[in-house]
Order: sequence, then structure tokens, then C-alpha cells
Amino acid sequence: MRMDAHTVYQPDYVLRCLEVLETNSAANAGGPQRSRATGFWQRAIHAGFHSPFASGGAHFRNDDYRGPVDTVPYGCWRREFLRSIGLFDETLVRNQDDELNMRIRQAGGIVGRTQQSFPGTRREPH
Repeated sequence: MRMDAHTVYQPDYVLRCLEVLETNSAANAGGPQRSRATGFWQRAIHAGFHSPFASGGAHFRNDDYRGPVDTVPYGCWRREFLRSIGLFDETLVRNQDDELNMRIRQAGGIVGRTQQSFPGTRREPH
């Protein structure tokens, strides 16, 4: 399970991740990427992140989508599957989770997430 320090989690986040792993036979599970925006620039960036134009229609940013996705932030992995494809590539400066999820999909695994019933995460402003 990966949990970032600047993210606020719902109390049952871990339980919901485990449910997605079990019910969907997923190799990785996570919630939608959500953000909070309070000021003008934060709201502008937030709007961009969540627009289909800027995100390319990425399902992991869409609150209403449920099912297989390319990647999820703050994932929860099946230990055996993660070990079988290798762990995070720590030589990468960023996007280790995206690269890991690519390897999961290439190995035939599912990266799953659900809709509103899944307690999402919110990035806190810096």
C-alpha cells in the first residue's frame, strides 16, 4: 500500500482497496485522483487536471468511472504479483507508479478502481 504524506484519506480507504483487489481480481487497486482548490490559481490548475482535454480522458481522474484503468495514485498491490514483476524502479526520478502499473498491465494484471463508493484521496495544497 502506498500512502503519500500530503494526501487526506477516508477512514476506510485501505478496506476499500482490499475490496477492489478481491472483487475484481485486480493486481493493484486505488481511488480516483481528486484535488482541493482554494485560490484562483489552484482552481485553474484543478479545472485543467480534471478536464478531458488536459487529462486526455484518463479514467483515474474521473470520479464517475469504475473499472480497469491505466494507473491509480496511492495504490494497493497484491504482494505476490508485485514481487513477480519486480518492485518500484527506484532509478526513476518520478512516475514510478505509472511505470509499475504499465508493467502490471503488460504482465496481464488489472489495475482497478471503482466509482463514488470508493473513498477517494485529495491532494493537499503546498
